[in-house]
Amino acid sequence: MKKILKFIGKYKIFLVLSVLLATVSVILQLYVPILFGDAIDQIVAKHQVQFDAMWVLLREILVLVAISALATWIMNMINNHMTYHIVQDIRSQAIRHIQRLPLSYLDRHSSGDIVSRIIADTDILSDGILLGFTQLFSGIVTIVVTLIFMFSKNFWITLLVIDADTNEFLNCQIYFFQII
Repeated sequence: MKKILKFIGKYKIFLVLSVLLATVSVILQLYVPILFGDAIDQIVAKHQVQFDAMWVLLREILVLVAISALATWIMNMINNHMTYHIVQDIRSQAIRHIQRLPLSYLDRHSSGDIVSRIIADTDILSDGILLGFTQLFSGIVTIVVTLIFMFSKNFWITLLVIDADTNEFLNCQIYFFQII
């Protein structure tokens, strides 16, 4: 893990940009349902709909969804770029390492087999890094921003929900270990 982090460290600016874009995307994705709720609140009663306010909110929703989609797309492009270069660096270092291997090792192992392993392993690593960046950043930001939104609405209900989820999680673990 330490070696992979060394390779990732070269691309700190892309990493920061990816996290910022994930934050923008997640915040907007979590804010849109609030706006939908506000738009629904414009329906006062039967035949009493405040269309002017509702259309303003619906246009705002459309703009925020477009910005969120754009941020997600750019984040994915940055993650792809970063992953491609990280894997390229790893492959280059591996090939340089093969060139320094003693001849006795190369005589016992086919160079095609060694290169094939490097290519296969870096492909798997590439998929893992790409998924990790995309899911990890978005997941962490989603949890943090959701908690912030929940605490801003009602502190005590948020604590109750967190406590209930924690208890349910612990009960699931206890049940799982009883089965085993």
